[in-house]
Amino acid sequence: MDGGASYGTAGGAGGGLNGLTNRTRSKPGTQTSGYKFGIGQDGYGVGDSDGVAGSGGGYYGGTTSDYSDECEAGAGGSSFVSGYDGCNAIFEETTENNIIHSGQKIHYSKKEFQNIKFLNGNEQKNNNIDGYASITYLSNNYKLALILDN
Repeated sequence: MDGGASYGTAGGAGGGLNGLTNRTRSKPGTQTSGYKFGIGQDGYGVGDSDGVAGSGGGYYGGTTSDYSDECEAGAGGSSFVSGYDGCNAIFEETTENNIIHSGQKIHYSKKEFQNIKFLNGNEQKNNNIDGYASITYLSNNYKLALILDN
């Protein structure tokens, strides 16, 4: 997911192997790190203050800036698709407080997508909606394509 925008800066894009950021103080989610597994960091500040925008969630959510001004936008979160090169799956024994990565691209369920087109939120899209996935069904064991668009 994309990070939140601030008054002066767009939020960082999410949706790919690694999220993106438009500010050096906001860190995007990666395949093995970020704010939390599945959660982006909340923004802070109220009213007329120079608050900080929240970050996008995802496989690992992004972090928000530690500095408050009108330009501090949140970072984007990363994504995971089983079978995609560069993805880093977790072991089944993983818990909320103990995330254990396998170093493999295939999820422990052994379900795997093929012919994956994986886009970051900043890449050109041919639709007018926020976020979508397209899966073409082949059979009980295989999927033809997965297109993620944030």
